[in-house]
Amino acid sequence: RRAKGVAAGPVVREGLVEVDEQPANDEIGHSGILGTNGYRAELILQVVNADAPPAQRLPSQLATAIIGGINELVLQAIEDDRVDRLHELTEPAARLVRAVA
Repeated sequence: RRAKGVAAGPVVREGLVEVDEQPANDEIGHSGILGTNGYRAELILQVVNADAPPAQRLPSQLATAIIGGINELVLQAIEDDRVDRLHELTEPAARLVRAVA
């Protein structure tokens, strides 16, 4: 599978499962959040599509959907007061990438 090495890549782990410190007064706004998600989706595309033939490349829409799923995992952890255990999301996030890719 194309995403076989995703779980091993530290740039992917660090780039996808993280909680950015954000200003308390919503200084980032909607465009900042979209920019962050776009960066993460682009990171997934670069890793997954690196050696894939054009006909088998992951489309950007699916990379965006993966980011949405990872965001939901992070939000659920925050709601469950498990911020100190976000590192535990690395494997489920990598499995999600592999399943979609």
